[in-house]
Amino acid sequence: MKLVFAAGSLRQNSFNRKAMEKAAGLLPPSVQVTYAQYADLPFLNEDEESLPPIAVVRERQKLQEARGLWLFCPEYNHSIPGGLKNYLDWMSRPTRGGDRATAASRGKMVAVTTVAGSSAGAHVRAALAQALPVMGAQLVCDEGFTLHDENAVKQSWRVPIDITRALQQQMDVFLAALA
Repeated sequence: MKLVFAAGSLRQNSFNRKAMEKAAGLLPPSVQVTYAQYADLPFLNEDEESLPPIAVVRERQKLQEARGLWLFCPEYNHSIPGGLKNYLDWMSRPTRGGDRATAASRGKMVAVTTVAGSSAGAHVRAALAQALPVMGAQLVCDEGFTLHDENAVKQSWRVPIDITRALQQQMDVFLAALA
């Protein structure tokens, strides 16, 4: 089974990227992960849809080949980070003649993980829960985690054991839904 993992932050040592790496390490060998690389995607421009940039084609192909998408996303101003939103917008656009059924996101099952401050990413998870069905995707599970000792994580760049356990539980739910 193939999955696409996407980190909502472009920052190399973001907490969400570390959670993504941890989750990838917990996956069973039967699951193959491809990582969304959207930093080079241009802003969505409907004038370019008929002949999309090569970076868009690359990312669409990854998602089309995958069974599901797992987003590891911080919360920016109570919403979806701009780069990730742009990626999702491109993935939701038709690849053939306005036929929304041809969008790369159509029919994908999605898991959302947020590692955030005191809100545990509640606002971004709500924004994604609203956007994903419009994209033709199905939100299977979403979990938000609060870092209780941010400085300790920054010093070691390790995902705390309580979040590791919760990631494993979320993974079990997601993989069961994909089976």
